[in-house]
Amino acid sequence: MLRLISILCSLILILPSSAFQPGPDSSGKYWISSPASSLSLALIPYGASVTNLLYADLDLVAGYDNASTYAADPTHPHLGGIVGRYANRIRNSSFTMPECPVDGEYGVCQDAIYRVVPNENPTEEHPDGIDTLHGGPDGWDYRMWSVLEHKAGSIKFGLVDPDGAMGFPGEVVAEVVYTVSEPGIWAFRIVARPTTKDAKTPIMLSSHVYWNLDGFQVVDNHSNHKGRYSDDGESTVLSGTIREHTLWMPDAKRRIAVDSILIPTGEILDNTKEDANDFWSRPRSFGEGIDSAGAVGNCGAGCTGYGKPFYLSLALSLALSLLLSLSLSLPPLGTFTFTVI
Repeated sequence: MLRLISILCSLILILPSSAFQPGPDSSGKYWISSPASSLSLALIPYGASVTNLLYADLDLVAGYDNASTYAADPTHPHLGGIVGRYANRIRNSSFTMPECPVDGEYGVCQDAIYRVVPNENPTEEHPDGIDTLHGGPDGWDYRMWSVLEHKAGSIKFGLVDPDGAMGFPGEVVAEVVYTVSEPGIWAFRIVARPTTKDAKTPIMLSSHVYWNLDGFQVVDNHSNHKGRYSDDGESTVLSGTIREHTLWMPDAKRRIAVDSILIPTGEILDNTKEDANDFWSRPRSFGEGIDSAGAVGNCGAGCTGYGKPFYLSLALSLALSLLLSLSLSLPPLGTFTFTVI
């Protein structure tokens, strides 16, 4: 039987029950469940990250078994965290913001150049990198957020990002609230407020969850999640991989071009029928797309897979027993799946 998952600022699922336990469990995770316990979610303060999403005997998101492993993993694949202060990439690790005279002063607005800390694509000349990814080497999903409130069906995390952190101007205060309710609805809301007077700053936030709709097998509720990432960093997925997922985006006939390091160029390209980026003419498995010749370099230099924003308003992704339906308020949808993380 096919079950439906629908996301529109919410996730609709049907899941089994579990009792609420205030505070973290023995592995450092905070659990929330819907009133009839149709949906259970585990989160940690590190990055305000989602670590588990339980559906029957399956866990639908990638993560580690113990909260301490997230900070200890040197590869930091951004598992389930809130990435910021600026999600995605900043070319040359620099940007301009207009600076205007404050009240009572005369003059004209001028562009000020800000340089943020690089952390991606190192070169001999620039050993730390040539661009900034997800806010830099100490972005928001590297930080320990404060648990502001923890109830049976919701949890609120807070973070204060100081003026000048990673090179960004102005202090920003952020909160993220995760809520679960019936019938199996998961919703989250991220709010960020600049608090430094007359300081402008770019803000772009995202949740960085890795999905596997075929699920990771769960041995014991809230523990021992076989098929997830073990604490030595090795994956032992038992319930299929993303290759078997089918994606259909019926109006995604165009995409935004990116350069060799995945920074958008501003050019809009057509997705030709039956090429590697054709997910509009028919439902297609990621495996079929990744195996096509056009997938080589499709997600940047030396990368095979997908790392481009598609122009669309609706996407459907089908696994063995789940259908994920995604509706958007703005047209671009970034689709990321590679042969490696």
